Amino acid sequence: MHQLLHVLAAEATTKKQQSLLPTIIMMAIFAGVYFFFLRPKRQALKKAQAVTKTFDIGDEVITIGGLVGTVLIIDEEEGRVLLSTGLGETQTHVMFLRQAIKGRAPVKKEATPAIEQGSEDNSGDSEQ
Repeated sequence: MHQLLHVLAAEATTKKQQSLLPTIIMMAIFAGVYFFFLRPKRQALKKAQAVTKTFDIGDEVITIGGLVGTVLIIDEEEGRVLLSTGLGETQTHVMFLRQAIKGRAPVKKEATPAIEQGSEDNSGDSEQ
């Protein structure tokens, strides 16, 4: 009888050890899902929110739809931004939610004027 109790106790301890393995596997799967899916999304959201707060009146911004415009008014209470798009008489004013602003528009590099060497050489020859 005493040996039977030892055998039953040994079986109980092996069952406890086996029951920990699925728990450890589930915890590892959850940790993997967190680090590969949830955490990067949360970081991207924080970065996007930081970008929407960095522009000011007069800045040229781009929306998530690709519209480029100059910030005219920022309404902090309602979270809206008034953009001016277009040039001259074709200017249009459009109201956007602050979250719809992707970021600042890329800065245009000024092109250096091309020097036409041929026209300078030809002008000197024609006067002679």
